[in-house]
Amino acid sequence: VVLIVGVVYANYQRTVPDEPDFFNASRMVAEEGVVPFFANYARIPWLGTQHPPLVPLVYGLAMHLLGVNLFVARLVSLALAIATVLLTYFLRRDLYDRNTGLLVTSLLLSFPFFFRNGAAALTDMPVTFFFALALLLTLRLLQTPTCRLSVATGIIIGAGLLSKYMMALIYPVVLSYFIAIVPFRRLKLPLAFVTLVSVSMLITWLVYAYHISVLATHKDTVASYASVVMTTNFGKKLLLET
Repeated sequence: VVLIVGVVYANYQRTVPDEPDFFNASRMVAEEGVVPFFANYARIPWLGTQHPPLVPLVYGLAMHLLGVNLFVARLVSLALAIATVLLTYFLRRDLYDRNTGLLVTSLLLSFPFFFRNGAAALTDMPVTFFFALALLLTLRLLQTPTCRLSVATGIIIGAGLLSKYMMALIYPVVLSYFIAIVPFRRLKLPLAFVTLVSVSMLITWLVYAYHISVLATHKDTVASYASVVMTTNFGKKLLLET
């Protein structure tokens, strides 16, 4: 269902807000390479003022291999949307049962906005994919705490942070898993590994962002958006809708 409907959306839906700027950033990666992309990062509209670089790098690589076209970038997003549907099912099945997994997945697919965003070349679908995968890996980590799984979970969370700063909201959710499901003391070492790996990835990017003079702009933009959400009627409505 997601594949068929998503391909239709990817081919026929009109350009969504921010998509042209995102596509142009990804096209720079595909046509000019990574070095010019980072050299001009601060001057790239929309991206240079507020977002980390991972998603346009991924989409740019796909377009470099398959052709520079908005449809190609949208197909990458669609592939992540399909993966997110599967992750949603497996997560709910493992937490509850198969019927609950099917119910929650059906509810997810009942929102037309899921298909609209799932077939758009934006950061939304990649960060949603990383968020869902991180939750599933965290659940598996609770069941089988190993160093390898801890590092893998940390890498996925780190990849989400390098896709969109909003991924930081995963930390209270992961912590609630550890507190609610198993004794915290028993798994504090795996939790420490998850945090160390993911935060190290973010800090590496932030240091480089400072080096290319975009860190202050990103910080101001994120703080400004947070202020709008928390202090204005429009922001509170947006938060409720989200």
